Parts: sequence; structure tokens; C-alpha cells
Amino acid sequence: FSAADSFVLRRVPYPNASRLVELGWERPGMGWSPTVLPEAIPVWRSFADLFSSFQAYQRRSGFSYVTDAEGTRLVRSAGVTPGLLDELGANPLAGRLIVSSDVRPDAAPVILIAEELAREQFGSASAAIGKSLTITGSMATIVGVLPVSFRFPSGEERIWTPLDISKVPANYAVGTLGVLAPGRSLEAVDAEVSARDAAVRGRLAAHQACAFR
Repeated sequence: FSAADSFVLRRVPYPNASRLVELGWERPGMGWSPTVLPEAIPVWRSFADLFSSFQAYQRRSGFSYVTDAEGTRLVRSAGVTPGLLDELGANPLAGRLIVSSDVRPDAAPVILIAEELAREQFGSASAAIGKSLTITGSMATIVGVLPVSFRFPSGEERIWTPLDISKVPANYAVGTLGVLAPGRSLEAVDAEVSARDAAVRGRLAAHQACAFR
């Protein structure tokens, strides 16, 4: 990202919307881009005076391949970090949300699916829990089913997978979702974000310099 770009915050239209914000770039002539480099996520998370929670998501090029008895088809999907769906107030019809143990190196692959996909594949939301689907060539266990009313990030996703930020390629931007820290207003945090942008860039540059020594 060029120095001419600037970080800004934008409110998110979900439950608890008064505290939810996206962090992204305002680019001259290009408009709003709600993305952050993956290596910057831990730095923004460290600013606990600004955000009580700071999560990320990735659309994974928009689709996953789902293979079942009827063949292989494309289904829109997204990767989400543990805690992001909690921020959005997601309430599964059955099972649970994605948790931190789902992104451990030894964790078995798990997914959340939409209610309509659960009914189509297994007859009901509850019947889907514990079952497996082959997603882009890998078997994953269904641990939760989200209701039809849940729409994130584009409104068309039907599969959500755990996102491990440390495994996202450098310079591959991800979307963000933060919760403003208690007592902080959007205007105040927005001003702080702009002021701390240079600090974030500095910490990333120092980390990269150490990595290449």
C-alpha cells in the first residue's frame, strides 16, 4: 500500500453495530477497500485501548468445491478467524461456532455450513452435526449450522472455515472486523488509527528486516 493511502474505519450493519467497525484503506481515485495485510493483524490486535477484539476474514477466492454423491459443485465460502462470528452475534441452529482450537496445527479440519445446505445434504440442521463433506479435495467435519438469516461477508456464502492468519500468504490482504474498546467512540478511534498507521508500518518493516538477516 502506498503512503498516499490512508486507514479509515467504517461501521458494520450487524447486531451491536454501534461498536462494530471495519478497518480499511481509502485510496485516492479508487474508493474504499476494507482490507489489511495479514502480517498487520497482530499489530492492530495489540492496540487494546482501541479494540476489545479484532478479527479477520478471507473469501478464499469466493468459492469452494463441494463433492458429494451427486458430483462436484461450486459453493461460495469464506474463512473466518475464531471470534469473528461471535462479534457478529451469530447464533448457530445446531452445533457451535469456530473456536481457537480449530486453528491449531494439529486440529482436524472443521467447517460451518448454512441451514439450506444442511437441509439439502442431511435433511436438517441437527442431522448435519458430526457429518463430513469433501471441501476442495479435503474431508472436513461439520461442527455448526448457521441460520438462513445469517449473511456474511457478501450474503452468498454457504460455508465458513477456520482462518489461521499466520498461514495467509504475505501481501494477501484480508478483511477485518473490530469491536471498539469500552468508552471509545468511532470518531476518536478513527483519529487514533490514522495516527498509529506509521507505527504499524514501522513494526512490520522491523519484523521483515529481522526475518531476512
